[in-house]
Amino acid sequence: GASAGAAAFRRTSISAGLSFGTPLVIPGGAEQSSPAERAALLARVSGPVLKHLRLAVEEAPALREAWHTWALASFEAAQRLRAVRAPRSAVSRRVRAAVTGFAMAIRLARDAGLGGAAVQQDLLRLLTLWFDFDGGGAGGGGGGG
Repeated sequence: GASAGAAAFRRTSISAGLSFGTPLVIPGGAEQSSPAERAALLARVSGPVLKHLRLAVEEAPALREAWHTWALASFEAAQRLRAVRAPRSAVSRRVRAAVTGFAMAIRLARDAGLGGAAVQQDLLRLLTLWFDFDGGGAGGGGGGG
């Protein structure tokens, strides 16, 4: 049920050590590596976290917090992948996940009668994705939109 999904989500979030908004520190002089190497390292670092957050969403599809956290992690992964000039397909995959997650989080908040700052932030991030990444399609891998 939803309470089991909520508990799984909390365990996943805590065990993943999520700290959104902090810069990703890549050890070993990654700033001197090629964009492809930086993108591969970023995918190795963020992949397991995103996978577990996606599993939390699948386990508790009615839990707004799960959708929001998965969307936020995907949003930040897309921005970081774009910053290291990752392949367009990798960026687009994260953008699509973020758009889906934010849309579901907003819908679930609306259905529950919630509003306020959290929903506004999700809407702003959705608009940011739209403008920065051309709606999650064509501009996903380039340097701008």
